[in-house]
Amino acid sequence: MPYNYDFDEDFEVETDYDEDVTGEEVLTFACEDCDHRWEEDAYEAEDYGPEGPICPMCGSSAVIEL
Repeated sequence: MPYNYDFDEDFEVETDYDEDVTGEEVLTFACEDCDHRWEEDAYEAEDYGPEGPICPMCGSSAVIEL
């Protein structure tokens, strides 16, 4: 019995889910000293202490959110 390749296409479930989009808000930061830029999820950025974000490249606290 030959395989019917159209069979799989007939029963595919269409979803609006895009694997690249997680629905999480992403924040972009830039270091004013070394100009390093990076992104973090918003829930990770909430963990910063009173000094604010620290540059992962040079350790400076002169960081701004873009």
